[in-house]
Amino acid sequence: MLSAGMVDDSIRGRTEAYGGLAAELFRRIAIALGHSANATCGCFQANPNTTEEVFLAWLDEEDITVMTNTSLAEATLTNKTVTKLRLSNGASIDAGYVIDGTYEGDVAAAIGHPFSVGMESQASHGETFAGQGLCEGNRSTGWQSFAVDVNPFDTKSDALLPHVTASNITYGSASATIQSFNFRACLTTQERGVPLPSPTLYNESEWQLLDRYIVATKQAGKSLSLSTFFGCSSLAGGCDTNDGPAVSINPMGAETWNWPTANQSLRVEYRRRFVNYFLGYLHHLNTSDLLGSALKKELASHRLCSNTWTDVGHLPFIPYVREGRRIRGDVLYTQNDWNHRAGEPLPAGPLGYANASTWQNTTIGLGFWFIDAHASQAVAVGNKTQNAGCIQYGRSLMDAGVLHTLPLGLIAPQAALVGNLGMVNALSATHVGYQPLRVEPTFMVIGEAVGAAIALALQSHSTLHDIPREALTGLLHDRGAVLSRAALRPQVNNCC
Repeated sequence: MLSAGMVDDSIRGRTEAYGGLAAELFRRIAIALGHSANATCGCFQANPNTTEEVFLAWLDEEDITVMTNTSLAEATLTNKTVTKLRLSNGASIDAGYVIDGTYEGDVAAAIGHPFSVGMESQASHGETFAGQGLCEGNRSTGWQSFAVDVNPFDTKSDALLPHVTASNITYGSASATIQSFNFRACLTTQERGVPLPSPTLYNESEWQLLDRYIVATKQAGKSLSLSTFFGCSSLAGGCDTNDGPAVSINPMGAETWNWPTANQSLRVEYRRRFVNYFLGYLHHLNTSDLLGSALKKELASHRLCSNTWTDVGHLPFIPYVREGRRIRGDVLYTQNDWNHRAGEPLPAGPLGYANASTWQNTTIGLGFWFIDAHASQAVAVGNKTQNAGCIQYGRSLMDAGVLHTLPLGLIAPQAALVGNLGMVNALSATHVGYQPLRVEPTFMVIGEAVGAAIALALQSHSTLHDIPREALTGLLHDRGAVLSRAALRPQVNNCC
């Protein structure tokens, strides 16, 4: 996602925990922006096109072939070994060892490995934040909640308004809905920016919920600003858009819920819907009579960054896929495992790793994020609208410097099913357990560990599950990985 727009505090996070390739990436970005080759700082707020250029140059330097504009069509599993990958462009790849670096877990799914999408119930693993719940109280401290009363029903037909997807929810129950995605677009107020295009499809009535939200906010005596509608984190030459407010740039519905298990043609269609929603949302605000002239002028001054994603209309090539499939490996990382590793005094619950092997408990890096799930849907609660699905818990711990160890079991599919596949994003975790893991620097740390584990398996002609844990930690240490709090690097200054 660094080349698809992200530059917020999930990237700047805890830089002293970034070792190995992650630290090197941010150093290379700084050098690309003119800093000395001996620079000890890193750039954590680069324009995404700069990050992409650095990635591509690095891959070329390592003589790694990248195939773009294609996707996985089929994977062959023989005797617990992934033996062949067939791509949508017709290419066929004989596989020795495979790393599934997709957000969606496509390779694991293609070989029939068990996976989960959505939310487990509270009862499934004894997690206090599991299952459905409204964005209020201890779950979210009000984040992404409706602070004003908004009627979710059409006044003429009593039907739910567009983008309100359900009448109430069952607290703590399982749900196939997942937290919403949105574009991390680059907006700029510079004259050389590209004017926002009009949406291909636009229906004013689609935005009744947004209009009512604006009216109710004004009636409550609250001031309107750009932050009433979306976030925008500073980056070089512009800002990175994100959701956050109750009615924002994140469509909550099929575009997100079906994305993880969709084929590539459907994902192309869903991206088109994300484009239309994003542009439609901004177009509606730009043409609304409900906003004051000063705010409309400020909004109208924002353009798309001209040097980003030039081949796809200056919008990201994918939405921010916050969560895809999660494999069900031999051990699941749960909310309670994060509690234990972060020292968070939530009510005790069963640990997924309590009975895990020493191998599965081997530390492969450090994470720093907290339990952070975005809203999955807007629901009617009586005659009021409320968002559901979000969790915000433990940010104060992160701000205080708390880190948590990342266990090797996260990356490993079931040993009885496949031995030559490692996971980077679609980790073996519950929905809640996944939340402190789902940020890009942590994926980079995990990705290097997966690569190191696969390299050791390749050298010894063994399965992933048979590599010696001491050899893995030794290799990671030699490559500069941070494996304990005692080994933290000095804080790296941001030199963007």
